[in-house]
Amino acid sequence: MFSVNTNHPIITPTNDYVLGRKNISIHSEDRDITKWPEANEFSIILPQALQSVQSIKLVDFSLPTSIPIFTLLNQNTRLTIEDLTTEETITISEGSYSAEHLANELQFKINKSINGDKFRVVYDMVENKFKFGNTSNTFKLHFDKDVNFDKDVNTQCQSNVWDNKNRWGLGWNLGFNKETSEARPIASESAETYIGYKQTETLVNWITPAPPAPPAVPAVPAVPAQVWVLSSPNCSNINGESTIYMELDRHNASDELYINNRESKTTANNTKCLSDSSSFGGVVNSYFAKIPTFGFRPDAFSNNLYQSIIDNSPSNGIQYYYKVEDRIEKLKFRFRYHDGTLVNFGNHPFNFSLLFTFLKHDESTNYNSIRVINI
Repeated sequence: MFSVNTNHPIITPTNDYVLGRKNISIHSEDRDITKWPEANEFSIILPQALQSVQSIKLVDFSLPTSIPIFTLLNQNTRLTIEDLTTEETITISEGSYSAEHLANELQFKINKSINGDKFRVVYDMVENKFKFGNTSNTFKLHFDKDVNFDKDVNTQCQSNVWDNKNRWGLGWNLGFNKETSEARPIASESAETYIGYKQTETLVNWITPAPPAPPAVPAVPAVPAQVWVLSSPNCSNINGESTIYMELDRHNASDELYINNRESKTTANNTKCLSDSSSFGGVVNSYFAKIPTFGFRPDAFSNNLYQSIIDNSPSNGIQYYYKVEDRIEKLKFRFRYHDGTLVNFGNHPFNFSLLFTFLKHDESTNYNSIRVINI
């Protein structure tokens, strides 16, 4: 339609903009290691600044299969044990264990700490439980006490796992509750001193009493041989977390619930540490992507990468901007678990890709208004 008094149209044609795309590949070793010694938190500068950004999406994520499960950061490397004469807190080595290797590590560290060879630790694969024993005396395992990791875990916003309902420490991994567990005496010939082995009918006697001392008076009958044993009340769980949360500073788009009755120290957009209330609640825009880690195995000690599946759902690993971001030239990442514990990657490299979409001027037209064409 034209005005009768002018040769120019009242409605001018629109200026075309196109939706450009840019892939960015990021490796954990790309970070400044002097500033970010651990890969669970670091920032990078993009090769070029991106303007008029409309969306950011996580495309893929390659994780190391050998992420350590028992670490100082996870606060599950300590156990307090008491016998008749002493109470000691033992520390197992950091890493990932098979059930049998963990039992051997516990037995070695307990006997070394208490200076003897009276303790036995085994894993019963039929019951999926760890069993502790002493060949001479009673003993206790103290899981009612918070084993302090504060001086070892100095990372800002690191959570105290003792406040969790699950994964609150080594006791949880072994199948115990937050309480003191005391061993009980049983006759050495009891069936309770036997465990199933390799899903066969073969039984192994895992603990036998120490040789009795000769009686002071030969005529006095010998005391029946007995041992002291303690089994976890629950099934053990020595596997790692099933999910890693990826935070992207200033660009988080997904909300997250908090665990009830736990002081949480996760962050919203990495701006500050937050604490939740005593009721169920959560944080708005607490993370950018939720990365599944299924496929990990406790005995996977190789450096192979596990390709995590990132689906195309708009609820996972994507952020849309209804008002475009004018300029993005720097990104900061943080990787944690749901309870706020930072991921210990064990110095193993990993990599991921981000897809940016942005408005780009279509130079084939010379008009002033905007019309987006998706290419």
